Amino acid sequence: MTAFDASYPPLSVSSRDDASAPTRFILIGAALILVSALLAGFAPIGFSIVAVFLFAGPHNWMEARYFLSQMPAHWGPLRPFFVTGIGGVVSLTLAFIALPYLGVALQWDAPAWDVASATWNTAMILWITALVMLRARQHPTRNWDWALPASLVLVAAVWVWPRPWEIFMVYLHPIIAMLFLWRVLGKRRRVWRPAFATLLATGAPSPPAAVARRHEPPRASSAASTAKRRPRSQPASTAARRFPATPPSPA
Repeated sequence: MTAFDASYPPLSVSSRDDASAPTRFILIGAALILVSALLAGFAPIGFSIVAVFLFAGPHNWMEARYFLSQMPAHWGPLRPFFVTGIGGVVSLTLAFIALPYLGVALQWDAPAWDVASATWNTAMILWITALVMLRARQHPTRNWDWALPASLVLVAAVWVWPRPWEIFMVYLHPIIAMLFLWRVLGKRRRVWRPAFATLLATGAPSPPAAVARRHEPPRASSAASTAKRRPRSQPASTAARRFPATPPSPA
């Protein structure tokens, strides 16, 4: 079976350009990381919203191109695998879109939202496990028996820590996209891999630092300033003038 590989056409470049391409790649990537860090420092919320709308579309399109490049022209015995994969993507996407509207209509409280989130994440984990088990049939020489126990452990973690799991998924999602790019570079631009690894090492401390910053305890100076803002007692002289102890005698 041949794969549909039209999404990654070969590039015609000279040997000189190809030799300098990793250097340009790492310089441009480092500049983007530096500019992003500065913008996130000046306007964290605004820049986060802009980054989501700016990169979500191209990022998902690159993932779709990667899957199309790996998909055979004729599914053959892999038909159950691809049907399950595409059906899971469509079903989980529709459920994810419908959850906010359903929650608002039914007026869910915080525990109900946690149950809905855990249910959706459980369905996602079981879907991935089904894909792994279907793929294991194509490679009987490999041992895939660990997939089912690992998925059950993840499902338990989802129900015990539903909100931390959502934060974990936020940071795991781009890492998966980076793995796709790593595989593509290995096939198309293997000499770019060291540069890409350097960029990953440069930006790797950012998510842990953001999580640590989010859970940082309040500073002592903030508590002291809060204590200083307590209402002061009114001076005795002012209180005496406004509320005299004895009423004035009539003239």
